Amino acid sequence: MEARLAKVAIAAAAAFALWHALWVSAVTDDAGIALAYAQNLASGQGLRLTPFSPRVEAYSDPLWVLWLALGYALHVGGPQFARISGALFAAGAVWLIGHVRSRKPRMYDAVGPWLLALDTTYTFWAGSGLESGAFALALSATMMTGSPIAAGLMPVLRPEGILYLVQRRRLRWFVIALLPLAAWVAFRRVYYGEWLPNSFYAKRSWDYGGFWYLNAWFLDSLWHWALYLSPLAFIAKSTRQAALAALPGCAAAVAFILYSKGDWMAGHRFAAHALPAAALAAGLVPPALQELLGGRDRDAGWLSAAALVLLAAIAAPARSLDRKLNPVLPLAYVAEQGRWFRRTANALGLTRPRIAHFDIGGLALESGGEVIDLAGLADRYIGRVGYQNQKAVEDYVFDRVKPQLMNIHGPCQYLHDDPRLERDYWLAATGPWGENWVRKSLELDGIDDTVQTPARPVVRPRK
Repeated sequence: MEARLAKVAIAAAAAFALWHALWVSAVTDDAGIALAYAQNLASGQGLRLTPFSPRVEAYSDPLWVLWLALGYALHVGGPQFARISGALFAAGAVWLIGHVRSRKPRMYDAVGPWLLALDTTYTFWAGSGLESGAFALALSATMMTGSPIAAGLMPVLRPEGILYLVQRRRLRWFVIALLPLAAWVAFRRVYYGEWLPNSFYAKRSWDYGGFWYLNAWFLDSLWHWALYLSPLAFIAKSTRQAALAALPGCAAAVAFILYSKGDWMAGHRFAAHALPAAALAAGLVPPALQELLGGRDRDAGWLSAAALVLLAAIAAPARSLDRKLNPVLPLAYVAEQGRWFRRTANALGLTRPRIAHFDIGGLALESGGEVIDLAGLADRYIGRVGYQNQKAVEDYVFDRVKPQLMNIHGPCQYLHDDPRLERDYWLAATGPWGENWVRKSLELDGIDDTVQTPARPVVRPRK
């Protein structure tokens, strides 16, 4: 009877996770980068940001790009395909962590799945169009089955995925698990001429405080405090095996966050990938307490389980509503910019415009031109020197690339102070997305056409 009820509770958690992810999430602009590469691959343009772009690996989730390309090839691809498939994969991960090998499910096994299903960080990123849901499923399958095939998917879904392979396994297991990564590295070397993705170079100087990033995630939800008690699961015999399965995932996530020095995005994206391991570890606390204190306090197990799920449920509505109302850099926001640049290029007669911008996902999908990535992810030169190297980037943009269209906002605001901007460009539009500039001298079908600046006044968004 208990096994049957446990199966129902675990399945209900997976169903709720799917609904939660689809309700709270919005496809982010970073997902647009993978979508742009996938669309070009499926259309025969190769693995590049736009049909006009050079071969630069701006993504860090190659298996996810291939999955999205399959969707485009089957004519079901696009942002909603990425969002729904990510949510489905994440729901599958929730279901998996409720099934411990070698025994029937118990009601305690539903605690971890419900913590995961209620967690806004997990569900938002699961439906963000990124690889989070697929990585969570691969991680859960590795923890619960020990499959080297599932483990091998993680390094080609996330750059830190190789850290999750640090486990006590036989040599054959590691060989099988490393095959997908080895194949991709060989392909990368041949296709891109690099051993590492360009995003590695572009992000190596970013510093958003790894320790404080991790600390902010920990304080974001009350159920995380149960992780302080998770070492009890190693002492209790009934939970030891599951605790050993969860430990590598938790340790790998902490190591990566500290090494990468955090992330600029709100919502703790880097922690979301490891949440199946964290939820499993926290969910083991109640059965461990029951075993260790059962003779003295028979209620410790179920009371702590109920308290954990209740704490997660209390925090979920407010956190999820806030994330739904304030999504992290949505793809739709940047895609609208892409359409603005397409319309402007068409009006100017540019059939192959070069557009410099700091946000590139939606722009690559919608602008119809070559995108110069001012953040450096999709630009080999800026990726090497770093977008913070102001003088080098200014010289590169104004003297070498000379984009016909350009957006200036946020981290690249310093370009506004360069005298070459007003010398060579006129301000075409302003708004909450910054300033859009158009080059005064444009090359139209090989003929130099000087744009008459006074005839094109500044365009401001309607109120």
